[in-house]
Amino acid sequence: MRRNNKARFPDAVICLQCNSADGAVKRKLKLHKEFSFSPEELSLFIKATPHGKHEIDYEIARAIYTGLHI
Repeated sequence: MRRNNKARFPDAVICLQCNSADGAVKRKLKLHKEFSFSPEELSLFIKATPHGKHEIDYEIARAIYTGLHI
C-alpha cells in the first residue's frame, strides 16, 4: 500500500509461506487488500518453521497494523 504515492518499504523477496501468512492476516483481520506488512513486520508475528507450516500470531499482527495509523 502506498501513502502519498510512496511505498512503505523497498521491494523485497519473501518466501511463499510468509507471503501466504500476509494474505491470511489481511483476510482474518479484514485489512485493505492493497496493504502489505513489511518483511520486518512479518518477522514479528510469524514463527517460521523450516519445511513446515508457519505459525501466525494474529494479535501481534493486529497491534502492528493498528500502530501504523493507516
